[in-house]
Amino acid sequence: LGTAVPGGSSLGLWKWGVNGVLVGRGLQGMANPPGATITNDYSQFTVDDDDADTDASVGGPTNLVFTGELSPNAVVFTETDGDLSSKLRTGASVAWNNVPDWATFGVSGLDQQTPDLSSVIQEIVNQGNWASGNALAIFVEGTGERTAESFEDIPAGAPRLIVDYSVGGSQIGRAACRERV
Repeated sequence: LGTAVPGGSSLGLWKWGVNGVLVGRGLQGMANPPGATITNDYSQFTVDDDDADTDASVGGPTNLVFTGELSPNAVVFTETDGDLSSKLRTGASVAWNNVPDWATFGVSGLDQQTPDLSSVIQEIVNQGNWASGNALAIFVEGTGERTAESFEDIPAGAPRLIVDYSVGGSQIGRAACRERV
């Protein structure tokens, strides 16, 4: 479980059967400063394949869980067996239950936006060696199926991580970066 396959044209967010699938998203250049308090954070996906043609054996309700790699500067994923599943994970996790159907190719709206992931990102940036511009990794596991665009297929449609933060309790900033495995 957890082999990275770079260069894919879509990012499948699903798991079925006994072996399951683990999706890792590598995000380069996260520009929020050390010591920042994450006030809101979400991932925005763009539909790559509508759910209308989903096989009944993998379709239906979709429930996902997001965690992060507990590293202040995540390294690039490899194609080595077990690479993703061997990464140390954050204690924080966020469930996205009953993900709405993704019925229209190319849509990137509220139905494709995760719940607030700030607890996961805060745990990553709280590490002593975190620096603005470092890379981070987010993992997605769950049941059901949703398929998002990937950087390799349509860079402008790649998942985005949007992070709102404050520094010193008052200054608000926003950092965003696109997924690239």
